[in-house]
Order: sequence, then structure tokens, then C-alpha cells
Amino acid sequence: MKKVVKHTVYCVIGRTASGKTELVKRVAKGLGLTVLKSYTTRPMRVEEKKKGVSLDHIFISKEKAKKLLKGDVVTKTKINGHVYFATLEQLREADFYIIDPNGYESLEKHLIKESIFDIQLEPIFISAPYKTRMERYIQRGDTTEADFKKRHQSENKQFNQFELKLIIYNRTSKVYPKKPSQVQIIKNTGKLEEAVKELKNIIKTN
Repeated sequence: MKKVVKHTVYCVIGRTASGKTELVKRVAKGLGLTVLKSYTTRPMRVEEKKKGVSLDHIFISKEKAKKLLKGDVVTKTKINGHVYFATLEQLREADFYIIDPNGYESLEKHLIKESIFDIQLEPIFISAPYKTRMERYIQRGDTTEADFKKRHQSENKQFNQFELKLIIYNRTSKVYPKKPSQVQIIKNTGKLEEAVKELKNIIKTN
């Protein structure tokens, strides 16, 4: 039987303002890797409008989303009424995919269901303290502490489950989404360069 050559996609998971986007941006640029931009129907945020581009997403209308969703979509999620999704073609061309826990779980299940064995997902969780993340969020501009708290609460359900099940894995037989030894965890609490170095090491030793 011919061995399947697998393409690795590093799925970077982290709460709002954990620093995941800037971290991935720096590592991808330094190593010449590609970041998947998922499609979304949400409007651009203030900081994205200032830059004129987003590392995370391709912004499209609801009408265009309906057409694309009829194709080979590998993961889809809905947050605050807006749809986020990615195609198989995008996944095969990407090295990094910034994704939330629900999206990751959906993606993993889809690849198994559709017998797509040429893609290897490697989940990496970026953690940072609540206070640190709030300060980063406010520094983005035109955002307040109240805005952060609302965003934090909206993502609590899926992230609480993700974080808790990683912590208590040894007390249960359920794997979510991988064994702790298979989920790399980077604590982005200090200087960004330290986290960048850690992420680069993970990729180089994989």
C-alpha cells in the first residue's frame, strides 16, 4: 500500500487578545509559511479597517457566502450571527489556521468522515491571563473594558469546555480534542518574542 504523504496544518487556538494572530503572523513571515484566511460575513473591525487587510479572514457578503457554502467546505461556525468557514482547497494550501475550539472539532470530524487522510492537524493552544488579554484588547483602539467583557463572555462556553477537558483529561476517557501530550500549549504572557521562539521550535521539531 502506498504511504500517504501528509500535509501538516498548525491549528492555532486562543481566546480573544491572547496574541495568537500577531504570533502566527510573525512566525509565518519568518519561516515563509502560509496562513489560511477563512471566509466570514462579519464586518471588518476598526483595526482591520485601518490596516485595510486582515490576517484571519476574507470578508464577503451573505449572498456570496451562500454560493461558496455549496462547495467543498471543511468547517463552518456561526458567532454572533456571522458565518465563518473554510474550503478544502484553502486547507491544503495553508500551514497555519487560526481557529476556535468548535471550529477545530468540526474540522477534525469532517476530515475523518470524508476520509481525507493527506492532512495532519496539529493543535496549538495560546494562553494568556484575563487581565493581560483585556489590556491588549483595549490597546487595539476604539474598544472598552465593557467590550472585552462582552466578547469574553460570548466565547466562554466553548473555551471553558476546551480548557477544562484538557486539564482533567487524566481523570476521564474522553479525548477532547487530542491527548494533552498532543496539544502544544504556549503561554503568551511575557515578551512576544519568547512566544515566537517557542512556536518556531514546535514547527521545526515536528
